[in-house]
Amino acid sequence: ERIEANVALPGDLLRLGLQGNEPFIGKTIDFSSLRTDIMWYREAGLGFSKDITRNLRIGIKGKLLSGMASASTDVRSLGITVNDDYSHIIDADMTMNLSVPLDTILDADNNLSGFEFDSTRFDKGIEIVNYFLSGENNGLGLDIGAEYAFSDRLKASVAITDLGYIKWKRDIKNIKAEGHYDFTGIDISDIYKREITFDSLMAELGDTLLNSFTATTEDTPFTTYLPFGVSAGASFNLTKNFSLGVLSYTKFIGKQIKEALTLSANVNVGNAFSTTVAYTAANQTYDNLGLGLAFRGTIFQFYFLADRIPVTWNKIVSADFKIPDPVNRIFGENTIPLPASWNTIHFRFGMNLAFGNRLKTKKNDTPMVVIPEQLKEK
Repeated sequence: ERIEANVALPGDLLRLGLQGNEPFIGKTIDFSSLRTDIMWYREAGLGFSKDITRNLRIGIKGKLLSGMASASTDVRSLGITVNDDYSHIIDADMTMNLSVPLDTILDADNNLSGFEFDSTRFDKGIEIVNYFLSGENNGLGLDIGAEYAFSDRLKASVAITDLGYIKWKRDIKNIKAEGHYDFTGIDISDIYKREITFDSLMAELGDTLLNSFTATTEDTPFTTYLPFGVSAGASFNLTKNFSLGVLSYTKFIGKQIKEALTLSANVNVGNAFSTTVAYTAANQTYDNLGLGLAFRGTIFQFYFLADRIPVTWNKIVSADFKIPDPVNRIFGENTIPLPASWNTIHFRFGMNLAFGNRLKTKKNDTPMVVIPEQLKEK
């Protein structure tokens, strides 16, 4: 199971929220770069690798993708003009494509007014099973890579991963919004006079905004593409079981490009166990610590990966909570350790089926050098 969620917010949108509209008076703010792509899909793959030459090895993995749910936006134009009197003009032409079990709610004029979850789809157990095993939202994916050994100690590799797409056909909703809205502000004096509540005022504003745009729904299938990555790296074996590595990873998400550089230390104990500790600099952050473990029994390989492990911690003293004694002895009396500047952590675990080729000695091999018996005796 995989979930991809990518949201791109225009910088001016954040500045408008933090600084207000005064810096934008007499200007039109372009929000057309606003983007949302959320996908939940299932992935099943089969891959193999082969030695092309003594130094070059390539690998490829084909994947079948089955989409569960999706939400993506196609913003053709979206802008806000701030006038000299602080009024706003909003122009929009955009589409949101959905593949989720939702029913549309229409008003008396047959215009879109909202959505509600289609719970009838999951009344019976067999319906739940059919939903998760349905193959209506199909797609294909591909990973490809190569490794070149310059020597027994130095290797380099390149790879392209997550090339693929999903064609969404189930529970389709294409919500198209197009229109023009003049916002002159809100009068909160009625709230102070208790003639209207704040919730009612916001609801009225929302209805006015919604009615200013033509919102229609269609059920046209759509296609989404996976954000793919390009990696290039090298490793150097200091000993038989210990190596150092460097990896550059570039991820392409629509028009966005994200770069990450990773330094790693790796320990391999035969084919049975391996572990790695990695440090990554990405997105102008430099506190990304990662850890990986893998162990193998026969053809089964189990792995566990984690990154964004907190490096720096803050201490908060609380008199309202009883902290266990072992924690008190480590961090101090009634002290709660919390990560500093940390908002996410990633975990990944799974199992691979690894089929390898064992070296076989041909029975009819002829020795390249024949040693006379008298030399053997000596």
